[in-house]
Amino acid sequence: MKTITDYTNGRLNEIIEFADNNKLNVELFSTLSRFYRHLANGYNVELYPDFAPMSMTFAIKNDDGTVSLNGGFIFHGDHDNGGDGGAPTFSVSLDNDTKPRWSIHT
Repeated sequence: MKTITDYTNGRLNEIIEFADNNKLNVELFSTLSRFYRHLANGYNVELYPDFAPMSMTFAIKNDDGTVSLNGGFIFHGDHDNGGDGGAPTFSVSLDNDTKPRWSIHT
C-alpha cells in the first residue's frame, strides 16, 4: 500500500494545530489532498521539515526509492507578502491571492 510518511519531527502536527487555531483547515487540507493523487498513481509521499514558517518539504518516490518529484509545501500570508519571493519563505506565488494559504512549489 502506498503511504504518506511523516518525517517532519512534529512540524506537521504544528501546522495542523496552527491551521485549526486560525480557521485555515480548508486551505491546509485542500492542499494536502493533492498528495493523495500521487498515492493513487502508485507513488509514496514523504514529508520533511522546512526552514520557512508553517511549511514543509516533500518527496514523491517510486517503489525503488527514486525521487519522481520534490519541492516545498509552503505557507503564504502576510509574513511573506503573499509569496513575493522574499524572506522568510523565498518562494514566489504566481496567483494574486493575498489570503493565508499553502501551496506546492516544485
